[in-house]
Amino acid sequence: RFYRDSASFGGPGSPIFLIVGGEGAIPPSVGLFYPFVVDVLAPSMRALVIQPEHRFYGESLPLGRRSVDATALSLLTPQQALADCVRLVRAEQAARNCSLSRTSQNYCPVFSFGGSYPGFLSAMLRLRYPAVIDGAYAASAPVRIYAQQVQ
Repeated sequence: RFYRDSASFGGPGSPIFLIVGGEGAIPPSVGLFYPFVVDVLAPSMRALVIQPEHRFYGESLPLGRRSVDATALSLLTPQQALADCVRLVRAEQAARNCSLSRTSQNYCPVFSFGGSYPGFLSAMLRLRYPAVIDGAYAASAPVRIYAQQVQ
């Protein structure tokens, strides 16, 4: 499941803001997170705003009821969440006739936003998919990796 606000989108050449979903459901009563992005940034930059619900949270169960068995849960990884975000971005770019060439006037730059675990995902999107994500905002993101060993 994902949410979209296209009210401000200026068409090909305008940016796409990706609000990264995290470890919780996004019910329709909540919709898009980060009102500042939706209500201030998107209108001022004529941006499309999209937000995917993280797989295995809320209604985003990739294998239906089978999604809770051990084999299916092996698909519950940050890497899979990143790939889901990229797939959504590419589908939205195609649906809006955005060029994939950064030198084109119809190129729609993509900026990701997230806080805490979604902030980590936002930063990793930029690092792992620099050809897709042009910039990332990662608030309070746990990006310092350490060996989780007890002595």
